[in-house]
Amino acid sequence: MRQFIICGVILVLTFGMSGMTQAQWESSSGTFQTVNALATHNGNIYSSEGAQVYRTTDQGNSWTQFGTGLPFGTPGLVNAFASNGVDLFAGTLQRGVYQLMNDSVWVKNYTSGPPTSVFALVSKGNNLFAATNNGVVGVYRSTDNGFVWTPANTGLTSGFITELAVSGSNLFAGASDSGVFRSSDDGNSWTRTSNGLPPGENVWELGVQGTTLFAGVGLELYTSNDNGANWTPFSNGIDGFPVKAFATYGAYVFAGSGGFNGGVFSLEGGATTWTPINTGFPSAQPGVEALVADAPYLFAGIELGVWRRPLSQITSVEQTDDVGVPGQFSLGQNYPNPFNPVTHFEFRLPAGQAGIGEFGMVTLTIHDLLGREVATLVNEEMAVGSYKVTLNAAGLSSGVYLYRLTTENFTATRKLLLMK
Repeated sequence: MRQFIICGVILVLTFGMSGMTQAQWESSSGTFQTVNALATHNGNIYSSEGAQVYRTTDQGNSWTQFGTGLPFGTPGLVNAFASNGVDLFAGTLQRGVYQLMNDSVWVKNYTSGPPTSVFALVSKGNNLFAATNNGVVGVYRSTDNGFVWTPANTGLTSGFITELAVSGSNLFAGASDSGVFRSSDDGNSWTRTSNGLPPGENVWELGVQGTTLFAGVGLELYTSNDNGANWTPFSNGIDGFPVKAFATYGAYVFAGSGGFNGGVFSLEGGATTWTPINTGFPSAQPGVEALVADAPYLFAGIELGVWRRPLSQITSVEQTDDVGVPGQFSLGQNYPNPFNPVTHFEFRLPAGQAGIGEFGMVTLTIHDLLGREVATLVNEEMAVGSYKVTLNAAGLSSGVYLYRLTTENFTATRKLLLMK
């Protein structure tokens, strides 16, 4: 599960080009099989489709089978992926956990581990956690990169765990029969945190954006802003669908609902209603099982393979009237500054050697004074022109930060001050 960016981003594009690409989804994998899981790892995207694993190294333009070492067939089907930044792990049906070795082959290399099906995997610090549905243990933990797994279920009242999520120092587990549990000590103990959730309903999926939790429970979606202590319904625009996938990008949260009446829905920070974004899918309401936001695309795993859509079509990128082609690179001072919690950035990308209208990779990132990246505002290919980016820093602490614009031929850094 990807880590979720805290801050909000709105891009306003101002350059003169005629014509707009129709906003819609397009088939990426071309396999037309049900997708069970999606993940990003070391710049590549992995998909579990049918009884096989596929990988793309070019943002979904082409996919190759990548299942060497995995058991073939329904027993062995990959339900979940987890990346710790160095290694990629796969949780399978009835066959436990496999690790990708040397970026080429999957290996089941542990001495003791989950004996049954694994339905969710997450990485947290030096720990890996696996959710099982065997009715006895529920959650296993590995502290040595997956070689040895031990039960981590003290306080869990359910042995049927379907989902896992990490939010700050907390680990959350969703059960198929008893709500949500929280661990603040890396799985040593668990506390049930399900106030407001309907009793006995299955927890399909858990998502995190900053300090906000999302849970797909039964046929409704719920949210919590107090580490799961209390949950409130948050299904406006997505009512009646079981939510089985979450992803975030900037200020946006994306929810994927499963079954034959599903689809993808987006929610911009501060909004209270989900918006369907399903144009281009092979059916009006596809069943969505997995989502990954990896610039410049949002990927959706549906019942007919992997589909993708440019994030720029969803995240408020606007094309406005021609204001001329910039003559040089520039990164302006944010305004207002100091600010709380919203501020704006403007930058210009000239024609350069690539020529007017050609695209180049651009990143705009926020860092603390220790150099740690705390938010990514832009990370995509962009055309020549002038841009405006709006940052909502509601999830950041007061203090001095740095913002950095990076292109192939230009880097600039400035300071900004958040005062709450």
